Amino acid sequence: MPPTTPAAPAARNKPLKAKSRMDTRRVWQLLELVIRGHQTENSALMETSLDEATAVVVVASVSELTAALTDEAIPHISLSSTGSPYHIGTLHLRRQVCLSADVTGGVPPVVLKGRVILAAHATLQGLQVRYERAGPQPTVHVTRTGNARLATRALLERCTVVGGAGAPALRLDDMARVSSCVIDGAGAPVGVLIAVGASSNVEGFTVEGCTVRGCVTGIELRGAPAMCQILSNEIFDCRGSGVLCSAGTLATLRGNNILRSGGAGIEVVGGDSRPRVVANTVHDGRGVGVLVHGGAAGDFEENDIRRNQSSGVELNGTAAALLLRSNQICDSRSGVGVLVHGGVGGGVGAGASSCVVGGGGGAGAS
Repeated sequence: MPPTTPAAPAARNKPLKAKSRMDTRRVWQLLELVIRGHQTENSALMETSLDEATAVVVVASVSELTAALTDEAIPHISLSSTGSPYHIGTLHLRRQVCLSADVTGGVPPVVLKGRVILAAHATLQGLQVRYERAGPQPTVHVTRTGNARLATRALLERCTVVGGAGAPALRLDDMARVSSCVIDGAGAPVGVLIAVGASSNVEGFTVEGCTVRGCVTGIELRGAPAMCQILSNEIFDCRGSGVLCSAGTLATLRGNNILRSGGAGIEVVGGDSRPRVVANTVHDGRGVGVLVHGGAAGDFEENDIRRNQSSGVELNGTAAALLLRSNQICDSRSGVGVLVHGGVGGGVGAGASSCVVGGGGGAGAS
């Protein structure tokens, strides 16, 4: 005789629509099948039951979203497009949870209007977050959990983040991975700000395969460690620098396409800053292609720097550890290929001779 089915739990005040919930009778069926050794011939039932155990809950209003977030047993919340836009105010994610967009058949995107703070192992997938007000708070902010033993490991995938004047669109103060996202500054001072402090988890930050546009500065790295990677991003139409490295940044910039910056395509400043800048394209800027100054240094290898309004590379008061190797630097419109002034400690690295330098409007090097 099969065991008696346990009583169903009390209903919620406002029930949530779940894609799948584990039915108790089917649990006993599954257990009986395993005991009898019929896993193979009944694999379909087993797979269905395991899928049901994932407990993905679909919500269609802010009140349902709030209720689902208070239930620690729900690891994945899918937001229906029928409830979009969700006027969230400030949404603070303090636990491990995934928020994703439930969109099918080309329906409108799922939009969160307000701010999102991630302070745990939280994930955002396929959502638009829009905070278009002027103010000091970023649209999406990854920060510490408040528990020194629990590091934040946030994940943003295929999201669109729209910023406002006065604050970064996306700020990362603790470890995060940002992948295949669109960061639309809409006049924000910074598209993506990685600001590493004493309490940050420096195991690593990654921004990969993203589009960053319409900001004053595209990506700003303040004290970003060597484990920080800025990979294969499209960064364009920034009014200032495309990428700014400061405050001892040691990050790697690899394979980025930086176009039409109003200032420098890549700017490195500060005596402790020494990023590794490899295989990037810096084209058609209205200023310098690469600017290194204020005692900064870095390794610049295999970059394609061309058609910038001023010099391709400008070195002003840089450190002895600076290395230029195997770069293509040419077609500067009014400057030279490489401009050195203000003193370069120890000169540029021994590999500088392997660069291809052509000035365009001026001489190749000065």
